[in-house]
Amino acid sequence: MRIFVTNKLPEVTSVHWHGLAIRHDADGVPGVTGPAVAAGLAARRWLADHPEAAVLDRAWRCAPDVLEERYGVPGAADPAVIRLTQGGGLRRTVTLDTVGAAVIGVGDGSLTAGQALTAVCAILREDPCAHRAQVIDLLRTLIADALLIPADGVPTPGG
Repeated sequence: MRIFVTNKLPEVTSVHWHGLAIRHDADGVPGVTGPAVAAGLAARRWLADHPEAAVLDRAWRCAPDVLEERYGVPGAADPAVIRLTQGGGLRRTVTLDTVGAAVIGVGDGSLTAGQALTAVCAILREDPCAHRAQVIDLLRTLIADALLIPADGVPTPGG
């Protein structure tokens, strides 16, 4: 379930869920989830105001609390599962495919997302256009949930 919150109050707000089994850090704890909710709302505003091309034309990097997890059989050529896990914020976990993992993996801020997609597809000898829509959907999800942040440090609403 996803619920979108619009805060029209002059101060930071949080949402507390009564009667639901939710981790304490995702349950409206001021100072813990408040900044993550604010960052997510700002990112969603930016995404609503910018076309797909703007997502690809910007350089992104993983937020400092994001880790990559790989699971597979020892000795196998490729991992069976690749996931990004958010250590703070809303503690999201997103499963990635090979292209998505590679695009995010090269995201150190030196390439735009579009350049990263083109480079990854060149290495894999695949057509970037065949992966464009899926990568844009992935980027939008990761940006909206604050797993990806602007590489230039400019806050998302003004960037």
